[in-house]
Amino acid sequence: MTSTESRLLVKEAPPSWIACERCRYLNHRRRLEREMFVCPACGQHLRLSAAQRIGMLLDPGSAHRYRRLGCDFQNTAMVR
Repeated sequence: MTSTESRLLVKEAPPSWIACERCRYLNHRRRLEREMFVCPACGQHLRLSAAQRIGMLLDPGSAHRYRRLGCDFQNTAMVR
């Protein structure tokens, strides 16, 4: 397969498949979640939203405690 063909496959990939930003390897979303969004082919750490990163750090179900304190993980501004 040529690089042009692989780029076309990446553009046409369904949303459950995510291409690595470095090697363009197609990863299934569930596998990336298990691997904590690290590409198994090249070791690249894929981008995460703030909510995804916080979700990886907190215990399941513990985010409701922080929401009661007024912390809304979905609507936070980026620090520049």
